[in-house]
Amino acid sequence: MTAPSPYPGSMTAATATTPAKLAALCDALRAEIVPGATGEPIVRLTLVIDDPAPRLRTWPLDALRSMETLAWDEAARLGIAEWVYVKHRPLSAVRNARRPHRSSR
Repeated sequence: MTAPSPYPGSMTAATATTPAKLAALCDALRAEIVPGATGEPIVRLTLVIDDPAPRLRTWPLDALRSMETLAWDEAARLGIAEWVYVKHRPLSAVRNARRPHRSSR
């Protein structure tokens, strides 16, 4: 007897996802628990995303709201009780920045 698949429908084992691509994805998602404005703990989630189109100078608001909603929904699904604050950073701002070490601050 085979274990049920966690994915609806069929899927293939063939993939173009490499360990380097997974590492890049992890670098694009940064989260930490920090004190909020009134001292309560919040989860600060930083999404590093492609720079906005030069003619726009910022990302479309509906795209930002969609990313925030997905983050909030997933946090609720995982049982994260703290408020999730989503920040967006352009890739150009972090491309050459050194990744900070994780700490418990």
